[in-house]
Amino acid sequence: MSQGIFKQQNYKNITLGSQLDDGPDAGHLSPATTDGLANQAEAVLSFFHVPSETDVFFKAFITTFSENYSSDWTPDTVFGRTDPIYTFKNTTRNITLGWKIPADTIGEAYENLGRVQKLAQFLYPNYADLGSNINTLSQSPLVRLKLMNLVSSGTSSEYRDYGSAGLLFDKYVSANNPSQGLLGVITSVNINHNLENAAAGVIQTAPNTILPKLIEVSIDFKVIHESVLGWGPFEDLEAEEQFSYFKDNSFPYNAPLEIEKSQFPIGGYDAKIADRQAKERGREAAEQDRANAVARGYNGMFGKKRFEKDIKRAERLNRKKDAGETLSDRQQNKLDYLESAIEGYVAAEGDLSSYID
Repeated sequence: MSQGIFKQQNYKNITLGSQLDDGPDAGHLSPATTDGLANQAEAVLSFFHVPSETDVFFKAFITTFSENYSSDWTPDTVFGRTDPIYTFKNTTRNITLGWKIPADTIGEAYENLGRVQKLAQFLYPNYADLGSNINTLSQSPLVRLKLMNLVSSGTSSEYRDYGSAGLLFDKYVSANNPSQGLLGVITSVNINHNLENAAAGVIQTAPNTILPKLIEVSIDFKVIHESVLGWGPFEDLEAEEQFSYFKDNSFPYNAPLEIEKSQFPIGGYDAKIADRQAKERGREAAEQDRANAVARGYNGMFGKKRFEKDIKRAERLNRKKDAGETLSDRQQNKLDYLESAIEGYVAAEGDLSSYID
């Protein structure tokens, strides 16, 4: 459900064949495709002013989006050491964001100016009225920035198994809710009304009154982390061992990766790599099994009969081995091939159609 609604004719209706408002409505002839992208696909960016709980949305005509993670280290030079000793302080995250705000109609030009106006208001704090025209600052102008799935507050969570890779991907969605934006402070806003740009131009609506057709905005945003971020030990009480994990597995894009099924304690990195390689070999072997099953034609017209015949051939060769007879290289290769094809067919549950080009 879109929470920021865009309607190009909201402030000024567009009519045909008349300069007055009594002509036929332009309807679909109004270039409102960008409204559809914003309202239906929710291709928007939003700001949420925390003290006033007020929001403002913009269509996501992004021109600049970059993030900078900066780690602060204090060097301590020690006599006799080639390099200083570095003491870690903290890591900060800064975002630079720029976007264009075009207007296709007079009403949209007016609305764009109003939305930029509201964003400028978000730079100012809340005041408390103490009476007798005395105001005191009560809340700093903290802001939440939301840019679809790339900039959001995330879901802080302790270590847990998030499921399979396919399930993780299917669950990867973003809500169009500005209150779920990333908390921080806007340190600068640059607004360019493009008055000097002849290609953009302005709309003069009345004497001494103009509306920019294109506004460009850029901001610098410093993130305030709302949870402690870093690596820590996960205690397995049954195994009496510790496993390393990141405290918020969704930081910063809410896109956690599949957790390896077999975990290894801290200090067991070599075993983890060996297990990862074994899984990859198993995956490759499974693909080869399915390829062999396809090559045997198990999914063809006479595939079931061939499958049953291959099972009997494999059983005969295995009985010879069980009886102590040494198979020739040719027989062993044949057995390996048949067992691979049979395993591929069984693993595919009898349906190899998705593996056939």
